[in-house]
Amino acid sequence: MPMSVSGQEREALLHSYEEETRPLSTLKGLIKSCQTDLSRAECQYCCVSPPTTYDHYLPRSQYPEFAVHLRNLVPCCADCNRDRGNRWKNARGERKYVHLYDDHIDEDVEILFADIFVARTPSVTFRLDLGKARAQPFYQLLERHITGDLKLLAKYAQAAPSRLCELHQAIQQYGRDLSRPELIYSLREQLEQERELRGVHHWKVALLRAVIETNEFIEFALEMPLSVWDE
Repeated sequence: MPMSVSGQEREALLHSYEEETRPLSTLKGLIKSCQTDLSRAECQYCCVSPPTTYDHYLPRSQYPEFAVHLRNLVPCCADCNRDRGNRWKNARGERKYVHLYDDHIDEDVEILFADIFVARTPSVTFRLDLGKARAQPFYQLLERHITGDLKLLAKYAQAAPSRLCELHQAIQQYGRDLSRPELIYSLREQLEQERELRGVHHWKVALLRAVIETNEFIEFALEMPLSVWDE
């Protein structure tokens, strides 16, 4: 709960984060120690770039009492930290971002989808389709998180070619020894592992699902050399 603080207390609280003190370094180290290797490698907002900063979920300019609160510091990349700014609610008073410590992440419905377009070099777009899940508060929040200030659909599309190249290489390797049904089965097994590891709302899960469902990309990966990605 927000607390009432005096002007002097406000300045002291803000200063406690602005200066890299030993207690602050210890606090940041504690946050990292509670993360898995995977979560330490990915921004907790976009899951694309590595985390290089800590974002105050409740802006410290508005809530200085939480400036060095453990659960208010979210490891994230500099782009997401900048793009979030001090905004955490919209004009209707609804939260705009998933709180990665306290929100229950509902994984009953997959709402993030990728579409692969195969030309000389394949390209990808991402989209949301909430369907009946649109009536559920968590999925409304997740939609705001993905489509709002962070512009995550565009960020996923920008990161996708690198991942597609990796999948291209994997499909070529599988294709040397496996029949087409065996290849698809192997990719589906990998998809289940990705879902279990990353959750159903991760962009890499959506991308791998699209690869499995896009015959044109499977053909491309089996026939084209990896050097096509350098052209």
